[in-house]
Amino acid sequence: MSSLAQGTRFLKQNWALLGVLAVALCVAGWFAFQFISTFLFLNDPRNHDSDLKAWMNPHFVMELYDLPRPVVLELLERPADEMGGIKLDQVANELGITMEELTERIRAGAAIYRERSQ
Repeated sequence: MSSLAQGTRFLKQNWALLGVLAVALCVAGWFAFQFISTFLFLNDPRNHDSDLKAWMNPHFVMELYDLPRPVVLELLERPADEMGGIKLDQVANELGITMEELTERIRAGAAIYRERSQ
């Protein structure tokens, strides 16, 4: 029996397993891409203290502005147990301010925090 015939028979006998493997590889690739892109974004000095975007969450603010969790929660007027699931556009709407005003609020708070920390 030729190797081509053996390969075809193998594919026919194990199509479900190979399909699961393909899906698992796609999911792993997606997570790897997300991890690497976030890592590169956060470690690029040009992105530190940059303008806030609507899709960001409070944890992203912690990373971009190098602020501790309590400071970020105080600036965003959020309860201590809420950190991840809310986006900054929702926070701005709840506070009745624009994203630009929220950015200025975070920058001012970061400046005060850094001044006190020195």
